[in-house]
Amino acid sequence: MDLRIGKVSTVNYKTGMVSVIYEEESNAVTAKMPCLSFNGEYKMPKADDYVAVAYLSNGSSIGLILGSFWNETNKPLHSGKDVYFKELSPEAYILFENNILTIKAPNIKVVSETPIEKEVKANE
Repeated sequence: MDLRIGKVSTVNYKTGMVSVIYEEESNAVTAKMPCLSFNGEYKMPKADDYVAVAYLSNGSSIGLILGSFWNETNKPLHSGKDVYFKELSPEAYILFENNILTIKAPNIKVVSETPIEKEVKANE
């Protein structure tokens, strides 16, 4: 397997595929490649994000986008030991830190097939 680092050129949100620029190859742009889905989770990289791309060793020209990674231009908004942070969008995230679960979003809708055991009120 060949692992390469590239920069996202274009994103097709509907198909879950992106093209990548390899700057060391005179900015050559790849064909569209699929992004890894992480068990059905959907979060596409953005244009100009650096991504890791895996190519099969059989010479296939189609790779698989493994995902973006932390670097000098892509730093985590929350970090630390025993911290879980999932950015859903610039306006929404899930954060678990110091035994407190924070869910931030402009609006939150809870759908449940069973009764909710405790009422949750805004600004508590």
